[in-house]
Amino acid sequence: MWIKLPVLGWIFIILSGCASTIGSGGQSAPLDVKQSLSITVVNAAGAPVKAACVLNNDKGTWATTAPGSVMVERSARNLTIDCKSPGLIDGSLTAVPRRAAGQGIQSDTSAGYNYPDRLEIMMARGRTVDRWDQDYAERRSKCRQGQAC
Repeated sequence: MWIKLPVLGWIFIILSGCASTIGSGGQSAPLDVKQSLSITVVNAAGAPVKAACVLNNDKGTWATTAPGSVMVERSARNLTIDCKSPGLIDGSLTAVPRRAAGQGIQSDTSAGYNYPDRLEIMMARGRTVDRWDQDYAERRSKCRQGQAC
């Protein structure tokens, strides 16, 4: 009995060191807080155009030229995109983030949220896109191909 208790105590101490906390109070685990977004801008006829775009959420502001891609910081809040192109009326888009499947979300981090990967901004229009639409389309595609859905 004397040997079993110390051995169990050491096992508990060793295993408890494997867990990590996320937040300002403890040691932080590395988090994927960045997301790459593909930006395309089209005119009213649907033809691609070059445009200067500014993306903004509560984590920061990013500038890019479309078509192209930009790395943004994930957030639980909407991402707004405003684009300007010479000779065209400005275009805007609001991207709604969603929790990634299987991601545990802590109240002090936005790492588990995703925006739609591909964003198309139509000049002279404002619209909203939702990550849920992309996830739903991907699930339907898997089901149609006979994969688990």
